[in-house]
Amino acid sequence: MCGIITYYNKKGLSKENLKIALASLSAIKHRGVDGEGVILINTKTGKSQLLNTKDTPADVATDTSFEDYRDFSADLVLAHRRLSIIDLSSNSFQPMKDAGANVIIFNGEIYNYIEIKQELQSAGYTFKTSGDTEVILAAYDAYGETCFSKFNGMWAIIIWDNKNKKLVVSNDRFGIKQLYNYANEEELMFASEVKAFYPLKKSIEKINYQTINAFLDSGVLDTNNATFFSDINRFPKAHIQTISLSSNTKISFQYWKGSDAVDNSYTEKRVVEEFNYLITDAVKLRLRADVECGIALSGGLDSSLICYYAHDLLNKNNSKINIKSFSVIFPDQAGDESYFSKYIVDDLNLDGKFVNPFKEFSFTDLETLTYHLDYPLQTTSFYAGWSLMRLVSENKLKVLLEGQGADELFGGYSHHFYKYCRELILRGKIVTYFSEVNAYAGYKNKSASEIHKIVINDVKLLVKIKAGITKQGFKKEYFKLATGMLDDFDSIMLPGMLRADDRSSMAFGVETRLPFMDYRVVEFAKKLPAHFKINSGWQKDIMRKAAKIMPDEIRYRKDKKGFTTPQEDWMKIYKNDFEDYTKQNLENVNLNFEELKMSASHDSNKLFRVYALAIWFNVLKKHTN
Repeated sequence: MCGIITYYNKKGLSKENLKIALASLSAIKHRGVDGEGVILINTKTGKSQLLNTKDTPADVATDTSFEDYRDFSADLVLAHRRLSIIDLSSNSFQPMKDAGANVIIFNGEIYNYIEIKQELQSAGYTFKTSGDTEVILAAYDAYGETCFSKFNGMWAIIIWDNKNKKLVVSNDRFGIKQLYNYANEEELMFASEVKAFYPLKKSIEKINYQTINAFLDSGVLDTNNATFFSDINRFPKAHIQTISLSSNTKISFQYWKGSDAVDNSYTEKRVVEEFNYLITDAVKLRLRADVECGIALSGGLDSSLICYYAHDLLNKNNSKINIKSFSVIFPDQAGDESYFSKYIVDDLNLDGKFVNPFKEFSFTDLETLTYHLDYPLQTTSFYAGWSLMRLVSENKLKVLLEGQGADELFGGYSHHFYKYCRELILRGKIVTYFSEVNAYAGYKNKSASEIHKIVINDVKLLVKIKAGITKQGFKKEYFKLATGMLDDFDSIMLPGMLRADDRSSMAFGVETRLPFMDYRVVEFAKKLPAHFKINSGWQKDIMRKAAKIMPDEIRYRKDKKGFTTPQEDWMKIYKNDFEDYTKQNLENVNLNFEELKMSASHDSNKLFRVYALAIWFNVLKKHTN
């Protein structure tokens, strides 16, 4: 897990250009506290120079320094900040160059690198390191651009193909490791985070108010590749792009889509067996590391399932590993799940660590978090997640397993239940519909008529949208995005949470690993009929039936809370501070605080987004002036 920067200037790199590139790399120093590497390439001749910086490991041989660099002797920078997880030695230092002078910078992990390495060794390849970076280079040499389809992991990869004089850029299937880009007629830049573009002033000159207004209106971010800057875009997930720098030609294509075809031949027995095999192997692969792994534990079904499966794998040989778990708690406040997380800590004899973000709240922290997120906070749940990562870092861990993705894949949100019911009505399954509503109402302690009203209104709105007779602006477009149970995975909720998770964890030099985001688990979930996900009122039903390793008190919890925080209490306590701060920091931008406040007066979530936007503008001003 690391941070990467690529900067190209068609006219060649002056020292001033190089200074900008190094400042961009410094802006993401937090992503890799174990050193940095910078290589300067002349794309016309193929010659390269490894730059010596103050953070270059002492045992890495370099070719030049900033002071000795000769203007315009190179035109391309590939730079890397390292967080050492696999092969902790400098053997796996990046940028890494192979025998053919191909150069790679890589952010992420390829979990199945051992199996791919064995395949390549059988084909005659030899290796000098025990890490995954060298395996990627060899796989690219052996298979070309098809190599990315072989990888099981998360990545943003940039390869300089020296023979063919082109850049090859790839992002993982789901955009777990994000990559951003900026280009004009003379320059091209890629970076792991948007803040890395701040030193390149021209890239942030234009604010994207369309994206900002969408955020204020509906709290939506990351639904497409746009950012808060008109000239900076997110590199599309599951894509490969080849760039011929000499001709400025780009070829981009999607290497993975995943089938949406449902497999109706599944039996419950087969589903349980396949789920257990896939999630066990996904957890096993994500425990591969040369450092200690911890587990984020909320007490909910998803993180608890990962915890139990990991505990079982790590203790197969009766090694009695005392796994560290990390939990957010809000004692005596709404949304607190500490009872369940502590129950699991005791049940598995974990080394449980807990943090209460409510007690540690400060505006300084909000500003720091906003800087790391690159966007305003949508809710205070992101603050809770950031506080958790700080706790992990304080306990000297670099790797954390999480349950992210399960809700989106297996129907875990309440609106998934409503969508399922809507589909039952549209398909004429009325008896099943009423059975599901009654069961759901029973264990959620709600009235069936209340649920029925929500579903019917949803059906009416869908019919109006399909008929083209509703006018709801952005909300209409948002609803169009959210018409299927898996839409939250592809475009609504998960992309934003993945970005926030990446930023919050890497702010403290922590790598998060997500077993439910294993592409095999995703493909399994996509082809699974809906009644295996929602059945007899239970959401994520197949997960509950499969995970018999867990106690029923966790498997069949009826009070799913999500990652809730006492946001209303925070806003009441700090109301005057929020308002003063917001008025002060929105007065010099193209937004009217009083109008925004008035429009959000009856919507506390929207009002919080106004406050959060003001914090973002202030952070931007501080870091770009």
